[in-house]
Amino acid sequence: MKKPFCARCKFIAAGVLVTTLIFVSNASFPGEEPARHPVCDPPVGINVGLPSERVAWQKHAGANGEEHIFLVGFFDQGIEIFTTIFAFKYGPIKKFGYYSFLNEDSTGKKWFIKGECKSDYRDVSKTSLDINCGNTSFSGKWPEWKLVINEKEFQAELTYRATVPTFDVGRCFYTPDRKIHLDCFVFVPRGRVWGTVTTDGKVRKVSGQAYGDHSHQNLPPTRQGPFYYAVRVFPDPKTPDDEKLHLNFSNQALHKAYGGGADKFSFVVSDREVIGFTRNIDIKPLEVFEDPETGYKYVRRVKITAMGENFTVNGLFAVDDVIEIFDIYQWLPPWARKIAEKFWKRPVYFRFLGKFNGVLDIDGNTVRIKQRATSEMNFTQ
Repeated sequence: MKKPFCARCKFIAAGVLVTTLIFVSNASFPGEEPARHPVCDPPVGINVGLPSERVAWQKHAGANGEEHIFLVGFFDQGIEIFTTIFAFKYGPIKKFGYYSFLNEDSTGKKWFIKGECKSDYRDVSKTSLDINCGNTSFSGKWPEWKLVINEKEFQAELTYRATVPTFDVGRCFYTPDRKIHLDCFVFVPRGRVWGTVTTDGKVRKVSGQAYGDHSHQNLPPTRQGPFYYAVRVFPDPKTPDDEKLHLNFSNQALHKAYGGGADKFSFVVSDREVIGFTRNIDIKPLEVFEDPETGYKYVRRVKITAMGENFTVNGLFAVDDVIEIFDIYQWLPPWARKIAEKFWKRPVYFRFLGKFNGVLDIDGNTVRIKQRATSEMNFTQ
C-alpha cells in the first residue's frame, strides 16, 4: 500500500492544484464558441464484442484528459459494490487511482476505500485491462475480468463476466473544432458477477448482476457540467433469463460555455444483446430535496422518457436510500477549500438505491417495468 503523503507534501500539492485550476478557469480554450447542442457520432459497433483499443486506457493529448472505468456489482444477497478506476491529466497535474464503495442493504452499513496508483496511466496495457494498484487489482480480457480488493476497510475477490457483447455509444463533440468531447464504451452492457466479499472479518459468498463502462473526455476541469444524472435498472433475479431486461439512462448537462445543451443516451439490453439505443431522452427532476445534515441538495424523483427507433420508455425513478454523498472539496485542506469555493461552485456526488416504475414499448410489445435501480448524480451546489 502506498504510504500517505506528508503534511508538507499535501500542502504543496494542494497549492499546485488550486493555482492550476485558477489558471485553467481563466484561460480561453480553442473552439469554445457556444453550440446549441453537442454533435454526436452514431453508435459504433453495437453487439460486436471487444475492440481492445477502445476499452484500454487512452494516451491523453492536449491540456486536459480524463477517463473512468466504472463497475457495478448488484448482488442477489442485498449488497452492492461500485468501483471506479480513473486517470486524469489537467495541465501539469496527473493522477491515476481508484475507489470502491460497498453498501449492505439489511444493515445500512457502508465501506469505502481509495488509493493512488504508483505507475503512470500510460504504462497500462493497451491490449487488455491489467491494472494493479497496491493491494487492489482489476485484470482480464473480454468477456471476463477479476477484481481483487485487499484493503483494511474491506476485501473482495470477484469475477465479472459479460453476457452481452460490448458496444460503443459514439462520441459527442461540444465545440466546432471537435477538441472538446466525451465518449463512452460499454464493455459490460449486462453480465454476471460472483465471488466473495469480506467485511468486519466476515466472509460472504455473493453473486448477481454486473454492469461496466469506460468513459473518456477531453474537458477542462472548470467546464464540467452543472448536473449529471444516470439511472441503471436491474431485473429481478427471479425473472427467467429470457425475460430479463436491463435499462440504462444517462443525461449530462453541458457547461454554459458549450451552449448549455446535454450529452445524453439510453439503451435497453435483453438476455442476449443490446436491443435498442437512442439519444432522444429526457430526465426531468420532479423533487429537489435538501439533506438536513449536510445542506446539500439532490433530486429525489425524476421522470424519464426515451424514444428510439424500436422502443419507447416512460417511467419514474424514486430514491429509497441515499447510500453515498461525496463533496469533492472535502479532499482539499481547509485553506484550499476556501479558495476553491470563491471561484467555483462545488460538485457534490450522490449515489442512490431506488425503484424504477414505468412502461417499455419495444418492437410492438408492451412490458411493465417495476424493478430495482441504482442512480448517480453530480449536482453543483
